[in-house]
Amino acid sequence: QHSTLGNKIRSTMFAKTNHNLSNTRSSSRGFATHVGLQLDYYMSAQFAGVACALVDNLYADKGLSVDFLPICPVGEETSRVRAYFDTHKNRAVLGSVEQNIFMPQIYRNPSLDLKAVAAIFRRSPLCLASLTDGMNQDKENTEVVIGAHEDTVELLQRIVAHEANMKVVASPRASKNTDLANGALGAIQAYTTTEVPALKRAHGHDRVHVQPLEGWN
Repeated sequence: QHSTLGNKIRSTMFAKTNHNLSNTRSSSRGFATHVGLQLDYYMSAQFAGVACALVDNLYADKGLSVDFLPICPVGEETSRVRAYFDTHKNRAVLGSVEQNIFMPQIYRNPSLDLKAVAAIFRRSPLCLASLTDGMNQDKENTEVVIGAHEDTVELLQRIVAHEANMKVVASPRASKNTDLANGALGAIQAYTTTEVPALKRAHGHDRVHVQPLEGWN
């Protein structure tokens, strides 16, 4: 049963087309409440709950017709949610976004008028990952270059501002793991839920050092 559900989730998560629940079976209520949903990235493991509800028609059973908004560039999640609501006044719209993006945007542009209503995780999965504790190795004598996503550079710069010899640079998502492995980066921004397990499989558990960012500095 778990294997079957897992296959259903994977097939949905990596489907090439958007899925609109208006095509699924009708609700027993006889009507549908339309809801817009903007994910801050593609349908991946972090949205497993959404995928399960999608493939098992849980939304439709509750009378919900969910419109999945297109993948948007990093940092545009809040404006996309606002734009959808402005053109669909009779619908609710939800979006997912990292708090380090959400909070500055709401501060700088109060007219977005968005509210934070829930958190996916109790603790932030954001961390720094290095190989053989690369962040601390010869830290006093060698500059440690940390590769971060373009939308997180400013946050990491604030966190490591008082750390000696640490430099934060923007690193493309597609190449940061390779750059870490070949020594071009001393550490990378990563997520404990996805990228850290992948790094441990590739390089061995003992070689991967993880520094959680929540509570650090």
